[in-house]
Amino acid sequence: MNRNGNITDRTNWVGLAGFLFALCGLASIAIASFVAPVNASAALAIALLSCASIPGAILSLIAMLWTPRRLAAWGLFLGILGMLYLPTIFLPLIRH
Repeated sequence: MNRNGNITDRTNWVGLAGFLFALCGLASIAIASFVAPVNASAALAIALLSCASIPGAILSLIAMLWTPRRLAAWGLFLGILGMLYLPTIFLPLIRH
């Protein structure tokens, strides 16, 4: 709190958004792996959400310019981890 009694805002909102996008992308990969044996088309629809890891990584990289950087760093890590899995999902779609 500052002298006036107001709570000071020390949140990196861009880092938080990047972290949530990257977490959503990584969570969709995990959910799609459990749904795939039951319904392949539903798994593909859920796997398309994994593309959210790309803007998550980009937002987190931009958010590394401001403090605090903890969520931005985790968002960058999760976004890169999610992007590494993307070729596994989309390469079988284009190969016959």
